[in-house]
Amino acid sequence: MYIPKKVFVLIAVIWCCWATSCSETPVTEDPCIFINCNDGTCIDSACDCGAYFSGTNCETVVVPTQMTAQSVLLSYIPNPCTFWDGGSTLDDLRYGPDVYIKFLEEGNEIYNSVAAQHENTNCASGCQYFIPITFDPNKVYTLEVYDSDVLTNELMGSFNFIPSQTMMNNLILDGAPRLHDLLIFEQEQSCSVTDLNYSSSIALRVFLHGVTYSYE
Repeated sequence: MYIPKKVFVLIAVIWCCWATSCSETPVTEDPCIFINCNDGTCIDSACDCGAYFSGTNCETVVVPTQMTAQSVLLSYIPNPCTFWDGGSTLDDLRYGPDVYIKFLEEGNEIYNSVAAQHENTNCASGCQYFIPITFDPNKVYTLEVYDSDVLTNELMGSFNFIPSQTMMNNLILDGAPRLHDLLIFEQEQSCSVTDLNYSSSIALRVFLHGVTYSYE
């Protein structure tokens, strides 16, 4: 049977292409392409969650057995307005408060910085107290902030926090873990005193710095 030369060449080309494609190594699809590991890393279709998360997709926060902070930082106390939750009005505009703090663990005092108070300040540049202090992650703690005066010490404000919940909130802060500097309190506060012609809008913030964790 006569086969035209053009047909023979076409068949030869098709056969060569088929033979070449069969001999090539097949493309392997990325095994992690459809796997979400949240803050973990996908390795060969499995999630490596690191120290702070667990679960198939690193969706569960691992709560430590204890947390230790090296210092606490207060940022900006409005002066002379009433502070936080109905505490005392501060000193007048000539003087800032003499700021010190107390930590209470479920109502019992565990730290008092009165001997290391920051004098005549609104903490605009930060009032830092070097503790260190160890927290049980699941207990309720209270931070009280005082103005130290000659006759009596005025409670300016206080708030409660649970360290494990604070840790979880900071894990999602700004979309990335920030676990060694924990924001434990934040509040926008507007304040004005008519007779002193004083007005301000300030974000109050309190941080725990240098936090370490134990999982034993």
